[in-house]
Amino acid sequence: MAFSFPGTNRVTTLRGILTRSLAYSRTYNTRNLEHYWYPCWNHTLVDLTADNSRLLVAPQFPLYISPHADIDDQQETNQDGDEEVDDSPRGEGEGGDEGPWIEGAASLGTTPQVGAQPQADSEELMADLSFSTAATTPDAKAVARVTDFAILHISPQQSTALPRRYEGYRVDRLTVPLILEEKRFPSRSLAGDAFTDKLKTRVREAQEAAVFQVALLFRKFPAMQSVMVIAAAGPYWTNTTFRRSPTGRLSAEEFQKAMRIDDFAEIYRTVDHRRWSKALRLNTSESTHRFRAIYNNLAKLG
Repeated sequence: MAFSFPGTNRVTTLRGILTRSLAYSRTYNTRNLEHYWYPCWNHTLVDLTADNSRLLVAPQFPLYISPHADIDDQQETNQDGDEEVDDSPRGEGEGGDEGPWIEGAASLGTTPQVGAQPQADSEELMADLSFSTAATTPDAKAVARVTDFAILHISPQQSTALPRRYEGYRVDRLTVPLILEEKRFPSRSLAGDAFTDKLKTRVREAQEAAVFQVALLFRKFPAMQSVMVIAAAGPYWTNTTFRRSPTGRLSAEEFQKAMRIDDFAEIYRTVDHRRWSKALRLNTSESTHRFRAIYNNLAKLG
């Protein structure tokens, strides 16, 4: 039986078509940048997880560690939702809620104290930036990457002892079962072998960027043992599953140094993974079949 994304209906099918139309548009995506593929990938992941309320799609999800943190985020006592905060609208009180291939990330913050960032003129620079809109206080010793998309799995807790806001729910546990890194689609002027070679290069860039993100993810969430990863260039994607390496452990100092100097070989030793799958284009039968396996793995989380 053919697999159908849980969120698929007449409206979402049209939305998917429009997200691809926007990404391919020569009028709006004149420079063929990766960011115009974000709506398409967001739509894909939301459709994939539509039948599970515990799975959340998080664009531009930050992965970082800091030696100044007293406790890892996963081990903190979660106080989110403990305080009665009226975030409802004013006056409503507590009211309602295409090519033929077959086969880290910088963070731009909005920090008013520093002033506006100059507009980047380099097409290559703009193509590879991952954007974060959160104003943060720099930590000189923190190491960080921003993954383009993450699927979060939350374990909620509900109790009458909790505040009335959020229907008494509080997030008790968070894990990240999947991350996705997107790179720029090859130039429209390329064809044949030139297109194939450039596509392979771009997918490889996404795969290498994902290695750093996975290593940080395992440091930030010490209880996690594996994570599914999608590496993409435009609509073409490949995937694998990463696990912790039992032999490639680094001290905190060694890990932070390797991350800061982008020492791929050293970071690569800390993770294990199977071979990357063949690159497929979104919305093909092979691609949809592969997503079925990802869906089944996510469903096991509950």
